[in-house]
Amino acid sequence: MTIGSGTVISMIATVIANKTFALMLGPQGLGLFSIIRQASQSFTVLASFNGSSAVIQGMNSKPESEKIRYIISCIGFMFLFSIAIGLLMIFTAHWLAAWLFDDTSQVLLVYGISFAVWLTVGANIGRALLNGYLEMKCLAMVTALGGVGLALTAYPAAMLVQQGYQVALILPVITAALFSVFSAWFLLKKGGRLVSVFQQKKTMFPDDIKYFLNISAVVLLNGLAGVMSLLVVRSEIVQASGMGSAGIFAAAWAIGVLYTSLILGVFRTYLLPMLSRRDEKNKSVLIDQMLRASIFIIFPLLVVFIINKEWIITVLYAESFIPASDLLSWLLLGAYIQMTNHSFDVQILSNANMRLYLGVNVPFQLMFLGVSSYLVQSGYPLEWVAISFFCIVLIRMFVLFSMVRQRYHINIAASLVIRWLLGLATLIFCSVLTCSNSLPLEVSILLMGISMSLSLLMLNGAERKQGWLWIQKKRGVLT
Repeated sequence: MTIGSGTVISMIATVIANKTFALMLGPQGLGLFSIIRQASQSFTVLASFNGSSAVIQGMNSKPESEKIRYIISCIGFMFLFSIAIGLLMIFTAHWLAAWLFDDTSQVLLVYGISFAVWLTVGANIGRALLNGYLEMKCLAMVTALGGVGLALTAYPAAMLVQQGYQVALILPVITAALFSVFSAWFLLKKGGRLVSVFQQKKTMFPDDIKYFLNISAVVLLNGLAGVMSLLVVRSEIVQASGMGSAGIFAAAWAIGVLYTSLILGVFRTYLLPMLSRRDEKNKSVLIDQMLRASIFIIFPLLVVFIINKEWIITVLYAESFIPASDLLSWLLLGAYIQMTNHSFDVQILSNANMRLYLGVNVPFQLMFLGVSSYLVQSGYPLEWVAISFFCIVLIRMFVLFSMVRQRYHINIAASLVIRWLLGLATLIFCSVLTCSNSLPLEVSILLMGISMSLSLLMLNGAERKQGWLWIQKKRGVLT
């Protein structure tokens, strides 16, 4: 199993869970579940000190003799810090319930979230170690099993909610974390990766903690700015328009941003360890290859989603979620920009330039928070939140590219820039065509064919030839 297949399984499982909640609980139920998951993700980032990237970067850049010592220090620090954050959540449960759900009676949900956070931190540590050791098949298995746990408990949880037990919505999140944490550490033990770790007598080393904090502290600020901004926006939508509007926003955000982010996470999983070991010339080649590959995969998917957005929403959720289509085109356009930004982000992370990473991330996350909060509180339609997202990630792309080009002398081929612009123009054209009416079937098929042709242009001649030979080989095997 590859990391890509693991991510696909996890995405399918998430779709199944969301579909279950959409059909059985409607926008209000999905809105509540989205707040729970977002809160769990946000506090997990805080509780783990967002240290996965620091663990991976250190494991692939430190000498072999120092690697085990560094791993022990990271595990010890993240474990202790997660306990502290979990206890803090329990002590402030009433305040968190009022802020997150606009309902002080939801204290049990906060307790459940704190338990899920602690489990997820353990799972994230295991994933980071598997990634650092380049155990991609094991990492894919952990990713897939987490999704399976989520999907298996979605229906029982929805049944309990229908009977009045809203706290049951935390069960899929806890189950997914349990599946992930046990599978990650089981695979590490099975592969013999933990023997040398448990032979060490000392648990934390000051120099390694300092190295870890130098990287993770900045990544933490960036991660918190991202997940907390979205959590605040979701909670403000609940307070301004109700839980049903939060469910509509959750559906649009999942389709437009979350699923593409999961795909980009696959590229990051491969790219960060490789970039940490390469010189500047080879880094430019690798980034060029990964950017073209990500566009090749994601661009036709975005076109399909834009021209069939109402049908996609109905299939993935329900007809009651069709109002999410007003947001979806803008979010999908933003996802195309985010795909480009992602390649540059990984370049900065691989060089451990945390100040630059912080400077090109946090201000834009806070900008999105400020603009979105103003729009929601002022009573603007949710579509304006999606528009602000697109505008902000577009501005960030120009700033980010300028910084990376200046600092690391990364040059993007003119031919790739032209292809990228053709892709963006196609997406905008499709968005304009579908802004008010659905397209006839024959027009949709034509546009999907054009998008597939353009995506093939992202590959060079040698890559297209290699892909054709692979297809011929598979055809030969099947016949």
